[in-house]
Amino acid sequence: MQRATSPSALVTERGNRVFIRIAGEHYQLTLKKLRALLKLPPANSVGLGITIDRDRFSFEFADGPVIELSARQLQRRLSQAKAADVA
Repeated sequence: MQRATSPSALVTERGNRVFIRIAGEHYQLTLKKLRALLKLPPANSVGLGITIDRDRFSFEFADGPVIELSARQLQRRLSQAKAADVA
């Protein structure tokens, strides 16, 4: 079975939980943790749209902010956050 190499994302639980796959690695995080990872302040509004264009992610939050970054940048941040959670 061949591993998918294209980045992907899935938003569940009415926008509260996000699943991301980059380079065969899987990440699961809450909307709150994603906002912190993207250096956004906490928000009461729930909702998130994700667009992936080749190796670029675009996160559009219900309260307005739109953040774009490469899959590599996002993977680096996710890996750092995962390491910090373990430490």
